[in-house]
Amino acid sequence: MSTLKKKAEVIILESKDDNPVNVPFVRMPQRNKLVKHLAGGEFRKYLSLGFKPQHLYIVTDEEIKEGDWYYEVGNSVPVKKWDNYLSIREGHNWCKKIIAITDTSLKIEIARGFKGKEYNLPKPSNSFIEKFISEYNKGNIITDVMVEYEGEYDSMYEGWYAETIQPKVDRNNCITITRSKDTWNREEVIKFGLKVLELGFDLAKNPLPRLNDKSGKEYYFNWLKQNL
Repeated sequence: MSTLKKKAEVIILESKDDNPVNVPFVRMPQRNKLVKHLAGGEFRKYLSLGFKPQHLYIVTDEEIKEGDWYYEVGNSVPVKKWDNYLSIREGHNWCKKIIAITDTSLKIEIARGFKGKEYNLPKPSNSFIEKFISEYNKGNIITDVMVEYEGEYDSMYEGWYAETIQPKVDRNNCITITRSKDTWNREEVIKFGLKVLELGFDLAKNPLPRLNDKSGKEYYFNWLKQNL
């Protein structure tokens, strides 16, 4: 398996969850500050003072398939499970696929032959949650991150088998999140440009591309979508 990084969004939403074990932090509406509670009694105290439970969502524009959880933008019910055999194709703007969440009550079904087994959705790590709270309280709200994925890579054609790509998780079912990259050095830009040109010239000489071939235009826009 090989690894790659894909761009994702971080969303914070109010929750009706009153389980102190499941809720990572609460928000003080008057000052718009986040507080990470430590115990059940403390959690109840915060709620009695008007603090609101919150959950973090890590979402993408990836295709939403049957059994996936998603966030519908602007809907009063933020979390839904897609139970329609028709997929919601990537590139839409009215709902986002949830790839990780702090709510451990959400399950996904992984097929095993003719049976399925439910697993918890991946979650952001405790270190990321603490970083998010710290930056939020400084007025620096983290909205864009890079998430590490793993999948099968075709080294001959320099392409990924899309159906194999999944967020990489550790033994605690946590995804790996890094800061969203917004600058590239000279060598990276040259390599990117040469790859676009190489694919363009190859397609011009071979107008019927092989199964795993990509055009320079497709490579270019896929790169922009994942990185910018």
